[in-house]
Amino acid sequence: MTTGPVDDLDLAAWLCTHLPEISDAAQRYQWNHKLDAAIGDIRAGTPVARALADQHLPIDLAAAGHEQARISRGDPGILDDLNIDPVIVTGPYTCPATPPCPRRTQPDADGHEPQCGVHGRTMLLRGR
Repeated sequence: MTTGPVDDLDLAAWLCTHLPEISDAAQRYQWNHKLDAAIGDIRAGTPVARALADQHLPIDLAAAGHEQARISRGDPGILDDLNIDPVIVTGPYTCPATPPCPRRTQPDADGHEPQCGVHGRTMLLRGR
């Protein structure tokens, strides 16, 4: 059970990370037109939660936002039972949006720069 408000930047990071799986589900269950409309709204400046809710997408917005908030703050949750200390993952590439979401990532195994699926742009190489 999740409580409290969902941070839109956390939800944007969650959506960006999970967009490939969500797109596959949208194609399979024939609601890709709704996903495309929501992405278009987000790119036009509509808050992520509102854009997804307006299109009635089958996504638990509160659970998604809170999952990302835990990850962004170095609390992966499921590692507690394994006695593994959490590690904050901060890749050299950051969100290209303004304001940026907390997603951080690395190039893929072939060295390709990561893409932001939500904004349709290459993620930014963070200065060292």
